[in-house]
Amino acid sequence: MPRRKQARRTSVRDIRTILRLTHEQGLSVREVAERLKIGAGGVAVVLAPACGP
Repeated sequence: MPRRKQARRTSVRDIRTILRLTHEQGLSVREVAERLKIGAGGVAVVLAPACGP
């Protein structure tokens, strides 16, 4: 059975960039993901704690 690829961890630089793009520039999760070439799910995971319940 083939092994799954190891997921790349989101760096602190990427997290700061995600927060800056969403809050300062008002980009959507999809737009941020396209700019950083990461999945939209990864962006959403970073934003979930920042946005609160």
